[in-house]
Amino acid sequence: MKLLTRAGCSDEMSRREKENLAVAYQAACEGIVLLKNDGALPLRTKRVALYGSGASRTIKGGTGSGEVNERRSVTILEGMEDRGFEIASRRWLEEYDTVYEEAMEAHRKEKARRLKRFQGSIMDLLFDNFRPPCGHPITQADVINGGTDTCVYVVSRQAGEGGDRRAEKGDFLLSDGEREAIRFCAEKYAHFILAINSGSALDMGFVEEIPGINAILFLCQLGQEGGHAVADILSGAVSPSGKLTDTWARRYSQLPFSQEYSYLNGDVDNEFYKEGIYVGYRFFDSFGVEPAFPFGYGLSYTDFAMRCAGIRISEDGRRVTVEAAVANRESTSHRQGGGPALCLRP
Repeated sequence: MKLLTRAGCSDEMSRREKENLAVAYQAACEGIVLLKNDGALPLRTKRVALYGSGASRTIKGGTGSGEVNERRSVTILEGMEDRGFEIASRRWLEEYDTVYEEAMEAHRKEKARRLKRFQGSIMDLLFDNFRPPCGHPITQADVINGGTDTCVYVVSRQAGEGGDRRAEKGDFLLSDGEREAIRFCAEKYAHFILAINSGSALDMGFVEEIPGINAILFLCQLGQEGGHAVADILSGAVSPSGKLTDTWARRYSQLPFSQEYSYLNGDVDNEFYKEGIYVGYRFFDSFGVEPAFPFGYGLSYTDFAMRCAGIRISEDGRRVTVEAAVANRESTSHRQGGGPALCLRP
């Protein structure tokens, strides 16, 4: 019992928990990647319409070995409200909670039925393959009654041990409901921000097909302080600094041997990596395929200028060092105050 008490069974938050909470927040802020921004971010208003499956049901981590049981996880809705945002779509979100609970209850009953009859493998039973519903269609009345020209739509995806992503609608691709909701919001709101709450990429072909998507944030799965981190990125209190750890294709079909993966070729017991060394950016660079977003990509709320004069290069036989003056200057997408340029020497 003493060991369990030390592990945190008390209702009172320990100093270690508070310190770890601060680390979780910092990591979440630094992990968010700004993929696109035409000036819509940071937000210029505190009244925002918020939609999507990940708004009030934000996914904080994976399933199976990726699951962590924390004291509390802050959703995007909660984080925005904590940071002073006024949510203009409360009615839609409340209706979504009802739809979500109904879908979850149906899922639990189906899972219990399968468990009783033990259909499928043990891994099938361990993985929770619940897909959150899209929610009610967003209407013109929602837009008018909201009284704001700014909207954030959160697409969420879940995956984990024993439950790989699938190249189908509602997973790697947008569902029909999500596509229509994004198209509608991008048309009706002057400032439309898409947030992707997923552990890995989506098929990004829809970005070229739907006009009016002003900004895209890749949130990944941000842990227990994710909602606060997202709110601070949206407001501009924190500037995004995350970079992609993989290359995002424009479409799933662009990936080499994409149609031979797992269930797509009918053989779920054997996986042959025919790509060889041409994995990720090596494939895109070598064969001249333009990705949606390359490895290492990530924007910021500021622009940087490098002064070529005075660059020094040195080497010691094993390492080459390049020293240059870098100026941090005001960006056209972030005009909330200026200040002197900051010169850095990397």
